[in-house]
Amino acid sequence: MPMARLPRIRIDAYRRHSFPEQRPVPTVMPWLDSYYQGMLTPYGIQTDPVQMASGRNNSFLAMASHVLKELHEECPLTDTGLFLMAHQTLDTFHPFQSTTTLLCRAFGINAPAVALTEQERSTPCIGLTVLLAALRQPGFEGAGLLLVLDQATQPYRGDWHPRDSIDNALVLRLKAAGDDAGTSLEGRRFWRENGVADAAWITQCIYAWLDTARVEMSAVDVVADGALAASLSGAMPAARVHETDRRYMSSADLVAVLDALEAGARNVLLTHLARDGHLYLFLFRQESQCST
Repeated sequence: MPMARLPRIRIDAYRRHSFPEQRPVPTVMPWLDSYYQGMLTPYGIQTDPVQMASGRNNSFLAMASHVLKELHEECPLTDTGLFLMAHQTLDTFHPFQSTTTLLCRAFGINAPAVALTEQERSTPCIGLTVLLAALRQPGFEGAGLLLVLDQATQPYRGDWHPRDSIDNALVLRLKAAGDDAGTSLEGRRFWRENGVADAAWITQCIYAWLDTARVEMSAVDVVADGALAASLSGAMPAARVHETDRRYMSSADLVAVLDALEAGARNVLLTHLARDGHLYLFLFRQESQCST
């Protein structure tokens, strides 16, 4: 008896928006500064209110509402089956606010809504992996939403934010599809073995996975994060490696993928090496008719 074919997952729609302008510091609770002091002092980090005075100062709710409203105008969000919000740190101005709950109420989303955080730039990759698995589960109905939020303003100095970081919001709507045209998405997470995290191990994983996907390396555009760009550019001469704009922080790689697809790329491979050494690979394919 032939095995059932897994449904192809594709990007149904997406919206993104950057907020480069500086905004006034929002009115926040009077205890917020002491909260951050108590949280950061054990780690030897001092609060710095000047960072907020000169910051961009966009809240999670404001940024998310902007892109979700645009997406809602194109396609309804009421058929969402799983809603994931990915971010690096807590909302600077509302660290205890349940942003997903407020968004669900505003846009009529009646689905499990989960916030993923504290995984730094790996958080969107974890979210994509979870959505791909969920959409392939028997009985799953509706679409999957991945919302990525980057907030550059923090009440302290952090080396993990690139210079001139900007506030950014990106939302992807994923759906299981048959043979519909569009951008399909496949993904896999490779586990580090024996502490190996060098270019040879990474390229071996990439070539082996593309071979099972029946895609030649010469036909693929690669988007690699900062930890991989130097090693991959020399190890894969047949592929073009796209540089990412680090100002977008955790959404930088996904933004670069979307830019490459908009520029006409047919196959774009997103590679991300997490802090724990695990490798995430996602293949975005532009197809007129999805193949088996």
